[in-house]
Amino acid sequence: MPKPFFSIILPVYNTEAFLKQCLESVVNQKFQDFECIVINDGSPNKFNNPKSVEEIYKESTGNGDSSDSRFKYLEQKNSGVSVARNNGIDIATGEFVIFLDSDDMFHSEHLEKLHWLLTNIDSNNWTRNIFFQKDLMPFHANENGEIELLPSKQPVIEQRSKTRTNFLKELVYFSINEPMLILNRELLGDCRMKIGIQGGEGPGLINQIILTNRLAGKEIEYCELPLTQTYLYRMSLNSFTQTNDYKLQESNNYIALYREVISHQLSTRTERVISEIAILRYKLNVYNNIIAKITKKFLTLISKILVKY
Repeated sequence: MPKPFFSIILPVYNTEAFLKQCLESVVNQKFQDFECIVINDGSPNKFNNPKSVEEIYKESTGNGDSSDSRFKYLEQKNSGVSVARNNGIDIATGEFVIFLDSDDMFHSEHLEKLHWLLTNIDSNNWTRNIFFQKDLMPFHANENGEIELLPSKQPVIEQRSKTRTNFLKELVYFSINEPMLILNRELLGDCRMKIGIQGGEGPGLINQIILTNRLAGKEIEYCELPLTQTYLYRMSLNSFTQTNDYKLQESNNYIALYREVISHQLSTRTERVISEIAILRYKLNVYNNIIAKITKKFLTLISKILVKY
């Protein structure tokens, strides 16, 4: 059978309340050449939703009564989101791998726009670029459960972006997370997300891809694909990602990523210096005072100057 254009990796844990909306947003895509791999990461349904992950999956995708071969369902013992995504990647067959969080949604034109953008790029460049999207659209549910879009800092850009950057520029501040990533399956190769971490899974995967390819004598670039805000992400003030504990974990994970760059035999001198500066910047995150904030801004400025020169 011909392989699909997209493989959507969708891990699920304690998001039963949002999963139906998420899955239906995939089912209702105008562009239909995809597979969607849903991985139940041992969700205990601790919020007492009336239906289990599997029941919601079957109801939303039609796999209860009829078989839609585009959807695949996996169950695993709770092992974390990185293991879930890696298990999805392992069986993905699509030309491109993309990620969807189970409390988020795709606009109905998301895959259609993404396909148009990618097919207007020479396919020889598909394995030379880490594609990403930054114009995500935030939303929340109001008191009636209705979706309300929130103001976004990202501008709406209709045309295909020609924006490219290199590893050096992205090192100033790792800013590409999992929902932003659009990765060619061949480029991914055997690279996988680091297990046992919370925060920085996307940058960790990027690190692996770039450093692995350097060993093979191949430099990978970034290419931004603006999708006019067709990935909708749920804003929640009560999210664990908003807590100080998570932010401290994330800082430690980023420090480990920068140390990985420093130790890599093919890293440039400037990359090593920027990484050392970034480690100092993240170490300052434990101090919540004006001196630490000013120092972090100063260190970031030095990194930006190094990138230009």
